[in-house]
Amino acid sequence: MIALYEGKSCETAKQFVAYLESKPKLEINYAVFGAGNHDWVNTYQKIPIYIDQMIENAGGTRIIERGIGDSAGDFYGAFEAWKENLFRILRKDTNNQNVISEEKLSIEIVNTKRNLGQITDFGIVLQNKILIEANEIGPTVRHVEIKLPKRQTYRTGDYLAVLPTNPIEIVYRVLKRFHLSVSAFDILSGYVELAQPISRKQVETLATLCKNEKEQINIRNLSGDVYENEILTKRISILDVLELYRSCELSFPQYLRMLPSLRI
Repeated sequence: MIALYEGKSCETAKQFVAYLESKPKLEINYAVFGAGNHDWVNTYQKIPIYIDQMIENAGGTRIIERGIGDSAGDFYGAFEAWKENLFRILRKDTNNQNVISEEKLSIEIVNTKRNLGQITDFGIVLQNKILIEANEIGPTVRHVEIKLPKRQTYRTGDYLAVLPTNPIEIVYRVLKRFHLSVSAFDILSGYVELAQPISRKQVETLATLCKNEKEQINIRNLSGDVYENEILTKRISILDVLELYRSCELSFPQYLRMLPSLRI
């Protein structure tokens, strides 16, 4: 998994890139999946392509063609499709069924507070107003003023960590859909991404779990040519599809496995 930052390798990958540039002799099998955003035209997939080529030049054997993940598109769908092809190569007995195995959850409350890593102080948002609405050219542009905690400083170029939480109304929709008690509120509000657009692979999975034939056909059609306009552009989530097609029998453990983690 390779990402880049402003056209360069990330801090965590600098030593690895330097090692490859030293032209070592490698006798390994490898696979590369690159992450990026196509809006950055001049640097899109630059580092993944570079690393892929260097490993091959050093004697590595490419198991599968380099995967391409675009954060401005169906990133998770692209990764799932690439990963599925990789596993098919690694395990000759892997079939191509869109099935999620049922798993029973075992819950143990060890700490009711979310682990925030290095975040110990919080700023206060004093002002948050829209300057430019989202349009075909780009996303929404906002003016945000933040009061820093005591003993905290900020210089131009510094970063602020945004701690994400899901909107309360979406959390309650999930609790209602899966008949859960409010004890599941914390995990749904602060640990998993509920509003992430459903991927093509996930659409196919829901279709296989749908008991109504007409609804099954309608769901499966969403993974076709209409996917970008009807799913990505409108940011239709797994929950949106489940609420629209009631005959889809997706269990809560299966649902949790399909959700990506909230990213700080």
